[in-house]
Amino acid sequence: MNLQTEKAIESVREANMTYYLNAYGFAKEWTQLQMKPFSSEDLKDAFYKISDKPSEPRVWGAVMVALSKDRLIIHHGFQKYKNPVGHSKPSTVWISKRYSEKQSANRKANSQTQTTLFL
Repeated sequence: MNLQTEKAIESVREANMTYYLNAYGFAKEWTQLQMKPFSSEDLKDAFYKISDKPSEPRVWGAVMVALSKDRLIIHHGFQKYKNPVGHSKPSTVWISKRYSEKQSANRKANSQTQTTLFL
């Protein structure tokens, strides 16, 4: 990420600190419960069920960057943006670190089972 982008994210985060902290706290818990790929749209939709929308929607970019930097979520590809306002632009798909670890453990167990079957 370039310096200009980092400054912009920091500026949005600081200007909306209370909302950011609430959203980030919710996101940390919500993402760890997700055992399937998700987008920031999915996360926002879940949060909006318990809270209002932010005055500055870009605060969600700061939340997603923080989750990624804290290694709580892992990039998993792209999909079309679901909201018509996004005009089907590419949207990042994420998986939780916990889901990734579970997938890895399942692959290892499956591989060991297959090796045992063919010996």
